[in-house]
Amino acid sequence: MASPKALLVLGAAGKQGKTLVDTIVASDSKSSFTILVLTHNPDSPSAKALAAKSSTIKLVKGNLDDVPACFKAALEATNGTPIWGVFSVQQAVQDAFMDGLTPNFMGKMFTNMLKASLGPKPLSFTATSDIGFLQPESQDYKNQAISLAGDNLTFEEISQVFQDKLGYPAPTTFEFLAHFVKWMLSEIGTMLRWFSEEGFVADIAKLKRMNPGLMSLGDWLEKESGFSVKN
Repeated sequence: MASPKALLVLGAAGKQGKTLVDTIVASDSKSSFTILVLTHNPDSPSAKALAAKSSTIKLVKGNLDDVPACFKAALEATNGTPIWGVFSVQQAVQDAFMDGLTPNFMGKMFTNMLKASLGPKPLSFTATSDIGFLQPESQDYKNQAISLAGDNLTFEEISQVFQDKLGYPAPTTFEFLAHFVKWMLSEIGTMLRWFSEEGFVADIAKLKRMNPGLMSLGDWLEKESGFSVKN
């Protein structure tokens, strides 16, 4: 029997990393992997809760301020078995998740920034819970870059989905606040400029064939969002 493949997961305590870990643990192929969870504090309650989910999960103490030390600790945890794969969601693209649309002031700020930045360009949106469907053991994805999304929508289309599903347009706030945040937070401004000037559009039809349960924005609003339907 082949040795389990070592998969290093960064940010496993967050929504994206946790989704991947939960998907592998729930799959029939979980015995094919050793899941290495990078954490600042292996003794924290959240880290212990992750480790308790499966015997295939090992906690690795590390900090991304010292990447070589992280990989050294990961190799020690596997007794020298090479790292087969690394899962990481970079901060610069996290707001392409549907989960950034929230029924509070920060959610309104997010929709305002999209409104002020996208123009006529569509944005590919992904539900966090859909991240794990690309099973890591499949060779179909080897050496490939796959854009993952459940919907490609302009701001006007986003607002229309809100109207159709919930009975009101996408909530917004004062537009000058969105411009202020883009000016204050350079990373946010860079991300939104990239959405506007370059952007990316995923092949939704192809992705739906790979995963028929992939959620559109309308599906997500009804099933997972915190928004209420207008009576």
